[in-house]
Amino acid sequence: RQVRLAMARSIDKAKVNQLANKGFAALADGPFPPGVLGYLKDPGAATFDLSAAKAAVKEMKAKGQRTTFSMLTSDGPAAIRTAQIEKGMLESAGFTINIEVASEAGLIDRVIAGKYDLAQFRNQPGEDPDANYNWWYGDGNPVNFGKFDDATINAALDKGRSSPDTGVRRDAYETVNRQFGAQAYNVYLWYAPWAVAESKDVHGILGPPLPDEPGVAPPARLVNGHPLLGIWIERS
Repeated sequence: RQVRLAMARSIDKAKVNQLANKGFAALADGPFPPGVLGYLKDPGAATFDLSAAKAAVKEMKAKGQRTTFSMLTSDGPAAIRTAQIEKGMLESAGFTINIEVASEAGLIDRVIAGKYDLAQFRNQPGEDPDANYNWWYGDGNPVNFGKFDDATINAALDKGRSSPDTGVRRDAYETVNRQFGAQAYNVYLWYAPWAVAESKDVHGILGPPLPDEPGVAPPARLVNGHPLLGIWIERS
């Protein structure tokens, strides 16, 4: 945890976003964007604090603890550029970081096998947080890429999955969000921007309002695609 927190405090997310995305993406402090159950404005995640990061790394070195790590990234130019920016920030805190580049398929194979130190990833989609159950549940789960087995997260995921009550589920996923903030299993950078291009005479591309939520517009979070049910074409 000390290493994870030091790394989280080494990363200036706003600067990474500016250099990598020209500041376009919305910064993230946790796994859930606004409007999704479990979102918290402040989940307690570590924030950029280079002085604290340097002090932690210095202490680790004095104790003979490991401070040299490999960072695994996919071979896309944007991913490599972001990894290089992060490498510079981590090394400013005193870490030594070696970048490893793999194909996307190779990267996935490596993280499933747990054969990596750090990995840069875009993942954890879903309008409903339960879509992330398979990514975060412990107990030997091969696609829990961080390989953490956190009793608090496991219990909250089970609670969120087993109750139909929105309030109960919100509480469960807020617990998940706070635990990620406290333990720094992941350093969340930004919410990935998505878009669907459409002609001006095409309507309803995000689908109709759901029957159990009358008057609520369909979500625009598109990472898993979007429904085709409500699309219609205007004819003159």
